[in-house]
Amino acid sequence: MDTYMDDSAFLEAIKSSLPVSGKFKFGFHGESLMDLDLKDINFENCEIHGGVFLSSGFRNCTFTRVLFRESVFSGVAFTGCSFNQCRFSNVKPDFDIRDCDVKSFTITEETIEVA
Repeated sequence: MDTYMDDSAFLEAIKSSLPVSGKFKFGFHGESLMDLDLKDINFENCEIHGGVFLSSGFRNCTFTRVLFRESVFSGVAFTGCSFNQCRFSNVKPDFDIRDCDVKSFTITEETIEVA
């Protein structure tokens, strides 16, 4: 069984100077992930499931081997970011990517089986 961290752990991780890594799972009810201004953060070997990042901004962030699954990115802007081996699964592509370095980036629709 996979162990996931919550939005509180995520918020602590993005404040650190260390890369953000691990598995995070968020509900769709909280406002803690909305309107964030994230700068110069390194996301590496990271899975982010759920979460509403409504109107947040990612500037000069690096995403390496990152999976976003069923997250909401309406009104989000990725500016000056780097993407390498990243996947957005079951995420509506209503976000902006500006002046980013994209090496490997996919958006997929998947059926998720519930046990």
